[in-house]
Amino acid sequence: MSRTAELWSTVRRLGGATPARVAVVVWWCVVLAVRLSGQGFSTDYLGYGWQLVPIEVLRADPLGSVWHLHIQPPLFNLLVGLVTWGSPVSDAVSFQVLQLVVGAVLVASIVRILQLIGFGSWWAGGVALVATLNTEVLCNVFIPNYELLVSCLLTLAVLVIVRVEAGGRSVDRVLMLLSIVATTVALTRTVYHPVWLVAVVGLAAWHWRGRVELRSVVIAALIPVVLVGGWMVKNEVMFGRATLRSWVGMNLQRAVIPLLPEDERVAMHDARQLSSVAMVGQSKGIRVRRSRTAAWMPSRSAACRSEEHTSELQSRLHLVC
Repeated sequence: MSRTAELWSTVRRLGGATPARVAVVVWWCVVLAVRLSGQGFSTDYLGYGWQLVPIEVLRADPLGSVWHLHIQPPLFNLLVGLVTWGSPVSDAVSFQVLQLVVGAVLVASIVRILQLIGFGSWWAGGVALVATLNTEVLCNVFIPNYELLVSCLLTLAVLVIVRVEAGGRSVDRVLMLLSIVATTVALTRTVYHPVWLVAVVGLAAWHWRGRVELRSVVIAALIPVVLVGGWMVKNEVMFGRATLRSWVGMNLQRAVIPLLPEDERVAMHDARQLSSVAMVGQSKGIRVRRSRTAAWMPSRSAACRSEEHTSELQSRLHLVC
């Protein structure tokens, strides 16, 4: 046995620790080290994130705010609203603890998936830590956004599937659990369209045909139909849009307009090819940088000037509430 394997076995024996628990503790220690090195937890996102209802409104009336929401699926706004409304500690502490818990579940789930597909304990823990300690993941630990949460939910969905394939769970229960997790994802982030949800549940039911009862298939199908379909019907009745989100146009503009040269944007605006919205806010003056993958990305610094952008937008468009 190699020295690293012996060390890992010794650590596991301390307190009966499992590979998942050890990996979680190591992950927490690294996050703590990053925190102590000067990386603070920022709640600025709560003020400028376009996915969120204005935080003052959300804090004061989380249920009413989410009920009248149509630009985004409801669950992330509901979570933020309930945390800011009900937590006895500051927003920074509340969301930092929440992100640490979500991150721990993510790490433990990856370890378990790797073990079920044949990785040894050392490799499962090591690969899980490599996957979750890169900067793209760690940066989301210090921001109250939904990236880490959605990653955790998707990993849990994979875990329940792998456990069935490994013979560790009842197919009927897992199909319903998979439907619940996938529905939660679709009600949290817009990129996971209802078509994706139908495909996940439908393909799982078809793959496990003959091993799952019809009653379980019906229940698994009803979960997204009632929750997602019900929310879309609510939006149709209240806003005339049978959809989970109504900001497709904004997302397209946010991805394209900031990259236009200033003179071209002005010329298109003067020719009435672009609205005044394209001339202000996050569409105006966003610097771009070239990454190693040659992808153009807008600078986040511009997004933080939300109050300045909001006032400029209101003055230009003469918004009437």
